[in-house]
Parts: sequence; C-alpha cells; structure tokens
Amino acid sequence: MQQNEFNDGRNINMKPWTIRRRIIYLTLIFCACSITYIMIWGGDTRVNEAIILGSFSAATMVIGSYVFGSVWSDNTSKNIHMTNQRGGITIAPNATIVSPITETESPAQRKERAKARLARMRAKRAAADNPDG
Repeated sequence: MQQNEFNDGRNINMKPWTIRRRIIYLTLIFCACSITYIMIWGGDTRVNEAIILGSFSAATMVIGSYVFGSVWSDNTSKNIHMTNQRGGITIAPNATIVSPITETESPAQRKERAKARLARMRAKRAAADNPDG
C-alpha cells in the first residue's frame, strides 16, 4: 500500500488516488491519441471535427475534475483530522461540537432502542398506508 505522510505526522492511505490517476492518465492519452490520429490521417470532415472537439472537451473536463477532486479531498481530510488540543474533540467545518462519548450502552439497551425505532417506523408506515386515520 502506498502511503503519504503529511507535515503533522498523519498517514493517509493514497491507494484510491493511485487508481484514479491511472484512469485519468489513460483517458488523457486516449484523447491525445485520437486527436493526433485524426490530425495526421483523418480527412477534413464534420465527423472528425466533432471527434476532435469531443476529445478536447473530455480532456478539459477530466483535468478540471481531477484538480477539483484533489482539492476537495485535501480540504476534507485536513478538516476531519483537525483536533482541539484542550479536549481532543474532532472538529469538522460547520459542525456542532460534541464531547467524546464516555458511556456505552449495554446490548439490552441497544436492543430496546432498536425495538422502539422499529415500532415508530411501523407506526409511520401504517399511518401512511391508512390516510383516513
């Protein structure tokens, strides 16, 4: 697995971006090859014109998406991993700060909560199926 270490010591698995880069490079190579082939051996037809225009458009969209996606990924990973030094609380942008969970519920409590949730869902479904009341 390929890993990248940021300045603050975090290691983030970069495998998905390796695969994405391969797809991007292959797409750009395909676009370049189709444009080159038509420029050298293709005639001056409307179909070849449309293929070249489509290839340039696809290449432009792939590059734009790649840049946007990498910026989005970088900002998301930085925001998720920001921590408050005083309390160790994970802070995401525009998020409500919640203290870490200190108590865990027992399996019996979880089961009761699940039963209550199921009963509420069934009641809603029954109310939706019977609009007359």
